[in-house]
Amino acid sequence: MSKQHNVGSVVTEGIGFFKEGSLEDFPEEDVFEIDSRLSTVSAFEKLVEKGFHSAPVTDAKGSHVGFLDLADMVTYVINALHRSSAPGVEPPDNVSLKELILWMNRHVPDSADITVNLSARNLFRSVPANSSVLDVLTLMSEKNVKRVAVIDPVSHKIVKLITQSSITKMLIKDHEEVLKLLGNATVASTNMGFIDDMKTVSSTAAAVNAFEAMDKYSISAIPVIDRKQDNKLVAVISDTDLRALVTKDGFKVYGINVTEFLKIIKPDDPFKVFSVTSKTPIVDIFNVMNDNHIHRVFTTNDKGQVVGVITFKELLGFLVSKAKKKYIQHN
Repeated sequence: MSKQHNVGSVVTEGIGFFKEGSLEDFPEEDVFEIDSRLSTVSAFEKLVEKGFHSAPVTDAKGSHVGFLDLADMVTYVINALHRSSAPGVEPPDNVSLKELILWMNRHVPDSADITVNLSARNLFRSVPANSSVLDVLTLMSEKNVKRVAVIDPVSHKIVKLITQSSITKMLIKDHEEVLKLLGNATVASTNMGFIDDMKTVSSTAAAVNAFEAMDKYSISAIPVIDRKQDNKLVAVISDTDLRALVTKDGFKVYGINVTEFLKIIKPDDPFKVFSVTSKTPIVDIFNVMNDNHIHRVFTTNDKGQVVGVITFKELLGFLVSKAKKKYIQHN
């Protein structure tokens, strides 16, 4: 991401588009919902069958309690097995995720409410079908949600889901002029991308340590560092990698380190990671996220050490703020 873009004059129409942009511009989706009373295995099978990463969960009264995400399910299952200490009972290894879930339901206490508990991690937020794009962007940036449900005013059913990926594509491909609002802003000028207590995992650490950290701190990705290279950022384990485990007929959970796990899950390019510096233009980050279907980039210093992360949520918040300021200045 060393390429620099010199953005020209800043337009002021962006806020108008945000307010007037219709949610009809986003494609309809085959939205399905998961009954909270379903067993963990049944909920898992439903997601895999539909080919979805996540789905809204409804309780017995029909109220939405959150979104069930495959990545959350993977981290929880592996960590539950890791914590299990039943005498004489060893969790299986080199098996499919479904087999792990089945084993957990039989041997791990308090596994009955996993579907509800995991879905509660991902808050359910919705907007009426006549809402503006600005309504959705504001909700995502202020409430820290990855997806927003669009509700039909007559049937009161979900007609589509607006995701981070669909928002990114809209901003870059369909309305590139909106990105001009970013001007020449860089990582340094926005004060984004710097975290004092950044969570990392060593490339030689046990793979399960990465899963535990992601589950404990509710983070969707954890940077991998190389101790032999002065803690340089060398890779990342993300929720996308965890979802990829779903397609594996069998995988080894214990006895492997982070590097071995990366080579299993991403054999073509296990050490592919996107990072930026304090000088990187914000517009470049939008483009990289869209081109590579990612929702975060890590910030590194001159030594290549990770010092923070910039998430899609932060970028949205910055863009909305810039748009509103431009609107106020010209009205």
